[in-house]
Amino acid sequence: MTTKRPMEQKISIGLLAACLTLALGALPAQATEIKADEPLVMRLIFEDCLGYIREGKTPFEGLDARPASKKAMEVLPTLPYAAPPLELLSPRYVAAWGSDEKNSYCMVRSVWEDIASTDGLLGVKKDGFISRVSKRAIAVGITEKDDGMDFLPIMSIGFYEPSTGHDTGPLRPITFVILPIEEDEATGLSDAGLLVMGGPPRP
Repeated sequence: MTTKRPMEQKISIGLLAACLTLALGALPAQATEIKADEPLVMRLIFEDCLGYIREGKTPFEGLDARPASKKAMEVLPTLPYAAPPLELLSPRYVAAWGSDEKNSYCMVRSVWEDIASTDGLLGVKKDGFISRVSKRAIAVGITEKDDGMDFLPIMSIGFYEPSTGHDTGPLRPITFVILPIEEDEATGLSDAGLLVMGGPPRP
């Protein structure tokens, strides 16, 4: 189902606003190359982040990761994280997850300073990508989404479990937003470099 929810129902006001403000703070130069790996992007959404939000599973296990650098930490909002944030796959990406008394959250962010000098490793064919994500989301009970089907930089698309009437706390629905941070018109690939998912607080 396609819907348009008020902003206050997206993930959490502070978390989404902080991530998107940081994301739009500068426009990246073109990466050396955007490499296609849609299965990895789907894993980050539906296994790593959703696995943590729903079941408390530690995300990103088995992926190339190491402690995040100081400059990577600067692109993250200030939140109580469950573990130290990680440099994920390359210096281009930073990942973090955790919970407070109102929400749980899991995110993958791009580090602007490293975009121009590193390959994009989260490339997806932008044509039909939102439909493919929506199909996977519906299969796991995340049945609503924002209007729009285009996967374009500076155009976030939100996906939602049905509303419970609660925006925080144990009854709040799971929601996520995914945003490409750049695209390559020649190949039709977009780098899915911003993922933010939120849900009820972890026990």
